[in-house]
Amino acid sequence: MKHLLALVTVMTAFTANAAAPKDTSTGEQHSRELYKELVETNTSLSVESVRTKLEELVADTAVKVTLPEAVDPVSAPPPLTPALLGPIEKLTAQFWPGVPVLPILQAGATDGRFTNAAGIPTYGVEPIFVGPDLGHIHGLNEYVGVQSLLEGREFLYRLVRTYAEQK
Repeated sequence: MKHLLALVTVMTAFTANAAAPKDTSTGEQHSRELYKELVETNTSLSVESVRTKLEELVADTAVKVTLPEAVDPVSAPPPLTPALLGPIEKLTAQFWPGVPVLPILQAGATDGRFTNAAGIPTYGVEPIFVGPDLGHIHGLNEYVGVQSLLEGREFLYRLVRTYAEQK
């Protein structure tokens, strides 16, 4: 899991430092090729092997892949107890019958590592549905459907109320 986090971090650093492609589909295809090369064809990854492979694939001496400094040590995730997961499962069944609740690793975009380290059990809940293009996340044309946004807002409102009313 540590290696996957490193891969995401390295690929994010690479993407941020690389020139933006003129054609989004070309950029997406390039990202898929990098992922396939780095993940699907390697059974053991290290931060350094990923960094080296990215520089090799770019094949441009002007591009240097660097690693961001570590912010803080990663804390262990809190246990998924029935008190935590139960309300999520109940609301999910009400809003989207038949959709399973699956814990996933989200390597960024959350303060959970800081709040967990401070002893506050933290998990993210993302009740937003996007299409196969992932809503062009973080792109210039990023989007979320109106229905998905409104349902997600109501879901989170009810979830926070449920947790606040627990004894």
